[in-house]
Amino acid sequence: MSWQTIVELSCGEQDWFEVRESFVRAFHHYPLYKYLIPDDQKRPEFLRNYLEAIYEVTVRNGDSILVAVKQRNCSGETRIIGGVLFVRPSQTSGGWQCAKDQEFWDAYEKYNVKSIDEDAFERLERYEEWEYERISKHVCAGDIPMWNGVYCAIDPTYAGQGCGSISYSECIRLMSAPPSTKVTSKTSSERRVKTKVQSFFKKCNRFLTNKEVIGNDKHRHSPPTLFVLSHSRSAVRFHQKNGLQLVSSIPYESDRSNPAFDVSILVLSPLRFSRDRPMENTFLNSNVIRDNTEQRYCAAVA
Repeated sequence: MSWQTIVELSCGEQDWFEVRESFVRAFHHYPLYKYLIPDDQKRPEFLRNYLEAIYEVTVRNGDSILVAVKQRNCSGETRIIGGVLFVRPSQTSGGWQCAKDQEFWDAYEKYNVKSIDEDAFERLERYEEWEYERISKHVCAGDIPMWNGVYCAIDPTYAGQGCGSISYSECIRLMSAPPSTKVTSKTSSERRVKTKVQSFFKKCNRFLTNKEVIGNDKHRHSPPTLFVLSHSRSAVRFHQKNGLQLVSSIPYESDRSNPAFDVSILVLSPLRFSRDRPMENTFLNSNVIRDNTEQRYCAAVA
Protein backbone atom coordinates (compact mmCIF):
# COMPACT_ATOMS: atom_id res chain seq x y z
CA MET A 1 0.00 0.00 0.00
CA SER A 2 1.30 3.44 -0.96
CA TRP A 3 1.81 6.07 1.74
CA GLN A 4 2.08 9.80 1.07
CA THR A 5 4.20 11.97 3.39
CA ILE A 6 2.49 15.16 4.55
CA VAL A 7 3.38 17.89 7.02
CA GLU A 8 0.80 19.63 9.21
CA LEU A 9 0.69 21.87 12.24
CA SER A 10 0.10 19.74 15.31
CA CYS A 11 -3.55 19.56 16.27
CA GLY A 12 -3.05 18.89 19.97
CA GLU A 13 -1.93 16.47 22.64
CA GLN A 14 -2.46 13.23 20.69
CA ASP A 15 -0.21 14.48 17.89
CA TRP A 16 2.39 15.47 20.47
CA PHE A 17 2.24 12.06 22.18
CA GLU A 18 3.07 10.31 18.90
CA VAL A 19 5.71 12.85 17.86
CA ARG A 20 7.35 12.57 21.29
CA GLU A 21 7.61 8.79 21.01
CA SER A 22 9.17 9.11 17.56
CA PHE A 23 11.70 11.55 19.07
CA VAL A 24 12.52 9.11 21.88
CA ARG A 25 13.24 6.34 19.37
CA ALA A 26 15.13 8.62 16.98
CA PHE A 27 17.37 10.12 19.67
CA HIS A 28 18.22 6.84 21.43
CA HIS A 29 21.56 6.59 19.57
CA TYR A 30 22.09 10.33 19.04
CA PRO A 31 25.61 11.41 20.18
CA LEU A 32 24.38 14.17 22.52
CA TYR A 33 21.98 11.93 24.42
CA LYS A 34 24.32 8.93 24.46
CA TYR A 35 26.80 11.17 26.22
CA LEU A 36 24.26 12.76 28.58
CA ILE A 37 22.52 9.47 29.44
CA PRO A 38 25.02 6.62 28.99
CA ASP A 39 22.67 4.10 30.63
CA ASP A 40 20.71 2.53 27.73
CA GLN A 41 17.99 1.37 30.11
CA LYS A 42 17.33 4.81 31.59
CA ARG A 43 17.72 6.78 28.37
CA PRO A 44 14.16 6.31 26.96
CA GLU A 45 12.45 7.38 30.20
CA PHE A 46 14.83 10.30 30.72
CA LEU A 47 14.31 11.48 27.14
CA ARG A 48 10.53 11.08 27.34
CA ASN A 49 10.22 13.18 30.51
CA TYR A 50 12.81 15.72 29.38
CA LEU A 51 11.02 16.25 26.06
CA GLU A 52 7.70 16.55 27.90
CA ALA A 53 9.17 19.32 30.06
CA ILE A 54 10.52 21.17 27.01
CA TYR A 55 7.15 20.87 25.22
CA GLU A 56 5.33 22.11 28.34
CA VAL A 57 7.34 25.35 28.42
CA THR A 58 7.72 26.05 24.72
CA VAL A 59 4.46 24.89 23.14
CA ARG A 60 1.82 23.99 25.72
CA ASN A 61 2.42 27.14 27.77
CA GLY A 62 4.29 29.16 25.14
CA ASP A 63 4.10 30.33 21.55
CA SER A 64 6.36 27.78 19.88
CA ILE A 65 5.07 25.53 17.13
CA LEU A 66 5.04 21.75 16.72
CA VAL A 67 4.88 20.40 13.18
CA ALA A 68 3.84 16.76 12.75
CA VAL A 69 5.25 14.67 9.90
CA LYS A 70 2.58 12.20 8.86
CA GLN A 71 1.93 9.51 6.27
CA ARG A 72 -1.51 8.87 4.79
CA ASN A 73 -2.63 6.04 2.50
CA CYS A 74 -5.41 5.85 -0.06
CA SER A 75 -7.77 4.41 2.55
CA GLY A 76 -7.42 7.51 4.69
CA GLU A 77 -5.32 5.88 7.41
CA THR A 78 -2.81 8.27 8.99
CA ARG A 79 0.31 7.61 11.04
CA ILE A 80 2.77 10.06 12.57
CA ILE A 81 6.40 9.29 11.75
CA GLY A 82 8.21 12.32 13.17
CA GLY A 83 8.07 16.04 13.73
CA VAL A 84 9.81 19.36 14.20
CA LEU A 85 9.59 21.72 17.17
CA PHE A 86 10.18 25.35 16.16
CA VAL A 87 10.80 28.16 18.63
CA ARG A 88 9.61 31.36 17.00
CA PRO A 89 11.86 34.35 16.23
CA SER A 90 12.17 37.22 18.62
CA GLN A 91 9.87 40.13 17.82
CA THR A 92 12.11 42.71 19.50
CA SER A 93 15.70 41.63 18.83
CA GLY A 94 17.85 39.00 17.14
CA GLY A 95 17.59 35.27 17.69
CA TRP A 96 14.49 33.56 19.03
CA GLN A 97 12.00 33.88 21.89
CA CYS A 98 13.58 32.62 25.11
CA ALA A 99 11.61 31.41 28.11
CA LYS A 100 12.92 32.11 31.60
CA ASP A 101 15.30 29.54 33.06
CA GLN A 102 13.03 29.08 36.07
CA GLU A 103 10.21 27.89 33.82
CA PHE A 104 12.41 25.05 32.55
CA TRP A 105 13.65 24.13 36.03
CA ASP A 106 10.05 23.98 37.27
CA ALA A 107 9.10 21.75 34.33
CA TYR A 108 12.09 19.45 34.93
CA GLU A 109 10.97 19.10 38.53
CA LYS A 110 7.34 18.51 37.55
CA TYR A 111 8.32 15.64 35.26
CA ASN A 112 10.92 14.21 37.67
CA VAL A 113 13.74 14.42 35.14
CA LYS A 114 16.48 14.60 37.77
CA SER A 115 15.16 11.66 39.78
CA ILE A 116 15.40 9.32 36.76
CA ASP A 117 19.20 9.74 36.53
CA GLU A 118 20.92 12.38 38.68
CA ASP A 119 24.28 12.03 36.92
CA ALA A 120 22.63 12.48 33.53
CA PHE A 121 20.78 15.55 34.81
CA GLU A 122 24.06 17.11 36.00
CA ARG A 123 25.61 16.52 32.60
CA LEU A 124 22.52 18.07 31.00
CA GLU A 125 22.88 21.19 33.17
CA ARG A 126 26.56 21.57 32.26
CA TYR A 127 25.87 21.13 28.56
CA GLU A 128 22.95 23.61 28.51
CA GLU A 129 25.09 26.22 30.28
CA TRP A 130 27.93 25.62 27.81
CA GLU A 131 25.59 25.90 24.82
CA TYR A 132 24.17 29.18 26.09
CA GLU A 133 27.55 30.75 26.88
CA ARG A 134 29.30 29.62 23.71
CA ILE A 135 26.51 29.91 21.15
CA SER A 136 22.98 31.00 22.04
CA LYS A 137 23.67 34.30 23.80
CA HIS A 138 25.84 35.50 20.90
CA VAL A 139 23.20 34.64 18.32
CA CYS A 140 20.43 36.33 20.32
CA ALA A 141 22.63 39.42 20.80
CA GLY A 142 22.63 39.99 17.04
CA ASP A 143 20.01 41.80 14.98
CA ILE A 144 18.63 38.95 12.86
CA PRO A 145 15.45 37.22 14.08
CA MET A 146 15.55 33.46 13.54
CA TRP A 147 13.39 30.41 13.94
CA ASN A 148 15.15 27.83 16.11
CA GLY A 149 14.61 24.24 14.96
CA VAL A 150 15.12 22.76 18.42
CA TYR A 151 14.12 19.20 17.56
CA CYS A 152 13.80 17.61 14.15
CA ALA A 153 13.58 13.83 13.74
CA ILE A 154 12.01 10.97 11.83
CA ASP A 155 11.22 7.66 13.53
CA PRO A 156 14.08 5.23 12.69
CA THR A 157 11.51 2.82 11.23
CA TYR A 158 10.89 5.29 8.39
CA ALA A 159 14.35 6.85 8.11
CA GLY A 160 16.26 6.50 4.85
CA GLN A 161 13.11 6.48 2.72
CA GLY A 162 13.23 10.14 1.67
CA CYS A 163 10.58 11.15 4.19
CA GLY A 164 12.91 13.59 5.96
CA SER A 165 13.75 15.60 2.86
CA ILE A 166 10.09 15.80 1.86
CA SER A 167 9.01 16.91 5.32
CA TYR A 168 11.84 19.42 5.68
CA SER A 169 10.88 21.32 2.53
CA GLU A 170 7.25 21.27 3.62
CA CYS A 171 8.15 22.69 7.03
CA ILE A 172 9.95 25.56 5.35
CA ARG A 173 6.91 26.14 3.15
CA LEU A 174 4.61 26.20 6.20
CA MET A 175 6.83 28.70 7.99
CA SER A 176 7.19 31.01 5.00
CA ALA A 177 3.61 30.98 3.74
CA PRO A 178 1.59 34.19 4.21
CA PRO A 179 -0.96 33.86 7.02
CA SER A 180 -4.48 33.04 5.94
CA THR A 181 -7.19 35.58 6.60
CA LYS A 182 -9.60 32.87 7.71
CA VAL A 183 -9.30 30.15 10.33
CA THR A 184 -11.44 27.27 9.11
CA SER A 185 -10.14 24.42 11.29
CA LYS A 186 -12.85 22.32 12.85
CA THR A 187 -11.49 21.70 16.36
CA SER A 188 -10.77 24.32 19.02
CA SER A 189 -7.20 23.04 19.28
CA GLU A 190 -6.58 23.50 15.56
CA ARG A 191 -8.14 26.98 15.66
CA ARG A 192 -5.95 27.96 18.61
CA VAL A 193 -2.75 26.78 16.88
CA LYS A 194 -3.53 28.48 13.57
CA THR A 195 -4.62 31.71 15.26
CA LYS A 196 -1.34 31.73 17.19
CA VAL A 197 0.66 31.27 13.98
CA GLN A 198 -1.25 34.00 12.13
CA SER A 199 -0.85 36.44 15.01
CA PHE A 200 2.87 35.78 15.15
CA PHE A 201 3.43 36.31 11.42
CA LYS A 202 1.67 39.67 11.53
CA LYS A 203 3.80 40.89 14.44
CA CYS A 204 7.02 39.45 13.04
CA ASN A 205 6.50 40.98 9.61
CA ARG A 206 6.02 44.42 11.17
CA PHE A 207 9.22 44.00 13.17
CA LEU A 208 11.25 42.83 10.19
CA THR A 209 10.05 45.70 8.04
CA ASN A 210 10.83 48.27 10.74
CA LYS A 211 14.32 46.80 11.22
CA GLU A 212 14.94 46.86 7.45
CA VAL A 213 16.05 43.23 7.60
CA ILE A 214 13.82 42.58 4.63
CA GLY A 215 14.36 45.10 1.89
CA ASN A 216 10.90 45.32 0.34
CA ASP A 217 7.43 43.85 0.33
CA LYS A 218 8.07 41.23 -2.33
CA HIS A 219 10.38 39.41 0.14
CA ARG A 220 7.96 39.67 3.02
CA HIS A 221 7.08 35.96 2.83
CA SER A 222 10.38 34.57 1.60
CA PRO A 223 11.74 31.47 3.40
CA PRO A 224 12.44 32.30 7.04
CA THR A 225 15.85 32.47 8.63
CA LEU A 226 16.30 29.14 10.38
CA PHE A 227 18.89 28.22 13.02
CA VAL A 228 19.72 24.60 13.82
CA LEU A 229 22.23 22.96 16.15
CA SER A 230 23.33 19.43 15.31
CA HIS A 231 25.44 16.92 17.22
CA SER A 232 25.64 14.25 14.54
CA ARG A 233 27.68 14.19 11.33
CA SER A 234 24.94 12.36 9.44
CA ALA A 235 22.40 14.96 10.61
CA VAL A 236 24.71 17.76 9.44
CA ARG A 237 24.93 16.18 5.99
CA PHE A 238 21.14 15.88 5.89
CA HIS A 239 20.66 19.55 6.76
CA GLN A 240 23.23 20.60 4.17
CA LYS A 241 21.45 18.59 1.47
CA ASN A 242 18.31 20.51 2.37
CA GLY A 243 19.83 23.96 1.94
CA LEU A 244 21.33 24.85 5.32
CA GLN A 245 24.83 26.28 5.48
CA LEU A 246 27.36 25.05 8.01
CA VAL A 247 28.67 28.08 9.91
CA SER A 248 30.89 26.34 12.43
CA SER A 249 31.55 23.10 14.32
CA ILE A 250 32.68 23.43 17.91
CA PRO A 251 33.96 20.47 19.94
CA TYR A 252 32.13 19.99 23.22
CA GLU A 253 34.85 19.19 25.72
CA SER A 254 33.42 17.26 28.63
CA ASP A 255 35.16 16.13 31.79
CA ARG A 256 37.03 13.60 29.65
CA SER A 257 40.29 14.33 27.84
CA ASN A 258 38.79 13.97 24.36
CA PRO A 259 35.83 15.96 22.96
CA ALA A 260 32.56 14.11 23.48
CA PHE A 261 31.12 15.31 20.14
CA ASP A 262 31.01 18.31 17.83
CA VAL A 263 28.24 20.90 18.04
CA SER A 264 27.53 22.15 14.52
CA ILE A 265 25.82 25.47 13.83
CA LEU A 266 23.73 25.54 10.64
CA VAL A 267 21.66 28.36 9.19
CA LEU A 268 19.16 28.67 6.38
CA SER A 269 19.02 32.35 5.47
CA PRO A 270 17.41 34.06 2.49
CA LEU A 271 18.47 37.45 3.82
CA ARG A 272 21.42 38.42 1.57
CA PHE A 273 23.51 35.59 3.03
CA SER A 274 25.69 35.11 -0.02
CA ARG A 275 26.40 38.84 -0.48
CA ASP A 276 27.57 40.14 2.88
CA ARG A 277 27.29 37.08 5.14
CA PRO A 278 25.46 38.75 8.07
CA MET A 279 25.09 35.38 9.76
CA GLU A 280 28.83 34.84 10.08
CA ASN A 281 29.17 38.39 11.39
CA THR A 282 26.66 37.59 14.11
CA PHE A 283 28.53 34.47 15.17
CA LEU A 284 31.91 36.22 15.12
CA ASN A 285 30.86 38.03 18.32
CA SER A 286 32.06 34.89 20.08
CA ASN A 287 35.80 34.18 20.15
CA VAL A 288 35.16 30.45 20.35
CA ILE A 289 32.83 30.50 17.34
CA ARG A 290 35.21 32.80 15.43
CA ASP A 291 38.20 30.52 16.00
CA ASN A 292 36.31 27.43 14.87
CA THR A 293 34.75 29.22 11.90
CA GLU A 294 38.17 30.38 10.71
CA GLN A 295 39.55 26.87 11.06
CA ARG A 296 36.70 25.51 8.94
CA TYR A 297 37.28 28.07 6.17
CA CYS A 298 41.04 27.37 6.20
CA ALA A 299 40.38 23.66 5.94
CA ALA A 300 37.99 24.25 3.03
CA VAL A 301 40.57 26.33 1.18
CA ALA A 302 43.30 23.76 1.80
